[in-house]
Order: sequence, then C-alpha cells, then structure tokens
Amino acid sequence: MKNGNVRKKNYRRKKKKDPVRIVLLLAAAVALIGIISFAAGHFIPTSAKKDSKEYFGIRNQDEIGAAVNGYVFETPGIVQNSEMYLPIDEVSQHLNHGFFYSENENMFIITTPVEKIAVSVGESAEQNLFISRNGVNYISYNYLLGYTDMEGDVVKSDPDRIVIRTDFDYDVRTVGEKAVVREKATIRGLVLEKPEAGTEVRILSPDDTMDPASWTRVATPNGYTGYIENKYLEGEVIHVSKEHVHPELIYTHALREDKVNMVFHQTDNQASNNMLATSLEGVSGVNVIAPTWFYLQSPEGDMSSLASDTYVQTAHSMGLSVWTVANDFDGAVNSSKDTLSALSTYAGRSKIIDTIVSETVRVGADGINIDFEKVNAECAPCFQEFIRELSVSCRTHGLVLSIDAYVPTYTGYLGRAELARVADYIVCMCYDEHTSGSETAGSVSSLPFVKKGIRDTQKEVPAEQMIIALPFFTRLWKVNENTAPTSRVMGMGETAAWLSENAVNVVWDEQTGQNYAEAKQVDGTAKVWIEDAQSLSEKMNAVTEAGCAGVAEWKLGLETQDIWQVISDHLARG
Repeated sequence: MKNGNVRKKNYRRKKKKDPVRIVLLLAAAVALIGIISFAAGHFIPTSAKKDSKEYFGIRNQDEIGAAVNGYVFETPGIVQNSEMYLPIDEVSQHLNHGFFYSENENMFIITTPVEKIAVSVGESAEQNLFISRNGVNYISYNYLLGYTDMEGDVVKSDPDRIVIRTDFDYDVRTVGEKAVVREKATIRGLVLEKPEAGTEVRILSPDDTMDPASWTRVATPNGYTGYIENKYLEGEVIHVSKEHVHPELIYTHALREDKVNMVFHQTDNQASNNMLATSLEGVSGVNVIAPTWFYLQSPEGDMSSLASDTYVQTAHSMGLSVWTVANDFDGAVNSSKDTLSALSTYAGRSKIIDTIVSETVRVGADGINIDFEKVNAECAPCFQEFIRELSVSCRTHGLVLSIDAYVPTYTGYLGRAELARVADYIVCMCYDEHTSGSETAGSVSSLPFVKKGIRDTQKEVPAEQMIIALPFFTRLWKVNENTAPTSRVMGMGETAAWLSENAVNVVWDEQTGQNYAEAKQVDGTAKVWIEDAQSLSEKMNAVTEAGCAGVAEWKLGLETQDIWQVISDHLARG
C-alpha cells in the first residue's frame, strides 16, 4: 500500500474458443486448397518438360535416337567411327520389311521388288555394314538408304536423332504462337517440344486417348510425336504429295482386268493331269485353274513336282490360265515343325523357290499359288520372308503370285498387309468353320463366317487383291448324346443324292444362310448344312458387295453343274 491507495489489477476476460467454428474454418481452408489444387491440376497447363534422352531411349553417350513416321524406336541406334547404325529388328518391323535377319545362319537378306541379296554378318562386318553389341544387331544407316524408299534427316540436338519418313502422301498443318507438343492429350501432359510459329507438323491419325475436337496428334520435324491443342494450329489442313526417293523400290501388282474365277484341281498323280479335259466338261465361267502340283517332302525344303506341260497346253487351249499350287501338307512331311524348319533357313527357302519357279516356268504356267497351312505364329516372320523372296523370282519371270490363308479368326498372326504388299493376290479360305475335330456339329461355311472373313481380311488387304475361296463340299454329321459328333465330307452331288435317298425335309436356315436337313437314325441324328446354288448365291452376294477381285472354289469335281452359272452371274454384276 502506498499513500493509502489500493491498485486494482486490470483483468481481461478471455473469450472461450468455439471448437465448431475452428473446425469449419479448417474445413474451409482445406476445401480452398483442394479447389486450388484441382484448378492447378486441371485448368493450369504444366510447363514440366519430358526428358529428351528418356523420350528417345538414350542411355549411353554413343547412342542416337530414331523416329519413323511418328514411331520412336524402342532401341536407339548407335554411332561408331562416325557411322550411324540402326537395330535390324526395328528396321525390319517399322522401316523396311525387306531387311530380314536370319539368326540360324547369322546373315541378313535384303529383298526389293526385283532383287534378293544375302550377306553374311562376317562379310558385312568387314564392310562396316553390320555390327553387333550386347546381343543387338545393327545395320548401317547409309547402307539402308540405298535400299529403302525414304527421306531422312539427322537432327543435331540433345540428343542427336534420325528422323525418317517413308510416307510420301500426308497432311500437314502450321503451328501458331505458344504452340506446345505434349506427351498426352491434356494440358497436364509433359511438354515434348515448343515448335516455332510457322512450323509445319504432320497430321497423324487420332487415337483413343484424345478428343479430336480439342486435340490433334502430330509428328514434328524434330522427331517428336505428341498432341497439340487445336487452338494453336493455324490455316487449313494441306495435303502433300511428293515424289518417291526410290520409285523402283515400290511394289506393283500383276492383277487381272477381269474378275478371277479360280477352281482348285486336286492332282496327286499324272493320271489326274491327263484327265483335265474330261474334268472340265460342263464347267463354265472359270478363267484360272490351280492344279496341286508341288508338295513339301522334307524339313530341308525338298519339293516334289507333278508339273505337266501337256496339262498347261490343254488349259491354255480352253482359255484358262494355270496357277500351280504348292502345299506343305500333302507331301512326306506334314507338321508345323517341318514347315518352320524348311522356311527358317535361306537354304530351305531357296530350295523351295527354285523348284516351284523353275518347274512352273518349264511347263509354261502363268502363276504360283502358295497353300502353306502349317504356318503357326512362330513361323509367320519366316513365311513372310519366304513370300518376299519368292515374289522376286515370280516378278522376274512374269508369274502371278497368290497366297492362300484361312480366315483371320484362325490365322491373324500371318501379317496379311505385308503379304499383300509383295504378292499379287491373297486368297481368303472361307471354309472349315467346323472340322472333323469340332466338338459340335455345324456348318463348314456359314454366311456370317464368310462375311466376317471378308471384313477382317479387308482390314489388311485391298479389295482388288482379295480372292474369296468357297467350298463345294459340306459335312454329314452323326450326333448322339453318348459320344462326340462324327462327320464325313460330301460334295454337292453326293449331298443331293443323300437328301433324295433319305427323303428328308429341307428347310432354309436364316442364321447360316444355308438349307438344313436332319434325319433320325438308329445310331443318332444325321445333320447336314447344305452347300448348293442357293447358299452359294448368298455368299457370292457378300463377295461382290465387298468389291473383291474374285472367287476361288475347292474343288473341281465336287460341284453340281448349276453353280457355275450362279458364280458367273454374280461376277458379271460385281
């Protein structure tokens, strides 16, 4: 106490904190941060850049990137002694299918429309054409230039890369200010390149990841493939058509001016050859006959021959071209393993080619038909190389080359686009929908099966190169509850006789586009999906509507006389 006064302390009343209010404020802050983050992630373009070396797969100092028509090689090239090299596997797959490396023989084969060159790796290494590193084989870029119809630019940047173009008809558009090429079709996609205003970029086909109304997929002159927002593209789309660098390397096709009507003639001995004129009695409208003359006899590529000059002379006198048939299942060997063995070596392929070409030329025939049905997925690359090499000999001797292939449902791995590139015709065999080994009875060649075969083949083969093979046979099935169904093959005439003998009721089956009949028998139910003039007419409608090059039939002797007019009428309308 001082001067008798008492000092009072000034107490402030502390307000009690409201926990609910605090929680609401925190929630609002979190929401605001979320909104900002969402906006940044969806509405604010990223400026983050894709690492260029990572984009081109560069890991070592002596590697060089490579891009072809917008595709970037997964394995980069390499530079050695100032020479650039590209990986052969990628070259063969994406740049030039005519460069084929044969691992079995340690050699590579180059095919052009008129030339076949085989070079051992040892020889090519001495000429600096070929090098190998870490199990990867590379071919000289400069050597490649001489055998490939292509343009190429070496872009000196970080990293260096080769930008290659093999498409000489393409669309371009000009980029404007602030254009950005992104890795993905979103503003959050990493930046690949910021091309200068006025740069022309190639327009590529859209993919499933983009909205074409907002984005365009492009390839830039610097080798990047990505997406540009449409608002950064200026002017109209311009189509460019340039002269080819090597027009002599472009494959042309020996196609008939008229529609093909080819019938297969199964000839397994000289007696069959001698019966040609008799076999063709009553046949009309056919312009190509295909005798089965050559059979694979060994895994080394030996082929037997039934080629007959008298047969060819008879066919020519009747106005028919002759396309000799070579198959891999009627000879001494009959397995996928044997076919792979024969086609996987240069020596084996050459032996087959030399036999069938020399024999076809000797007897004066007009073409060759390859019916190799034991080609599996493993063998497909070797089969493609076989056809490339065979096409050189056929073109040299003026022979038409056609390739038989079951519908893509069974053989999608064959690579029909490549086969069609080098051969003249692809024959789509639209039968054996149900075979002797099928678990259920059914049609050999229903209309939906044929239509799907045509549609699927057209995805890879131009219609003017497609021949659709149809059956003159069906299967008579025996079905019961206790055992698996069994069947036997019947031609059209035998089928008609069976129907008459058994007095069965024939009904039209809309689902298969065929007449159908069945008969109750002691050991089960007999069923048959009938091939006749009516079913064939439905199939021919599908062939002509698709604009195909023609039709083939298996086989001569199984038909009834009325079907020839049906085929001719449809082809005349098509």
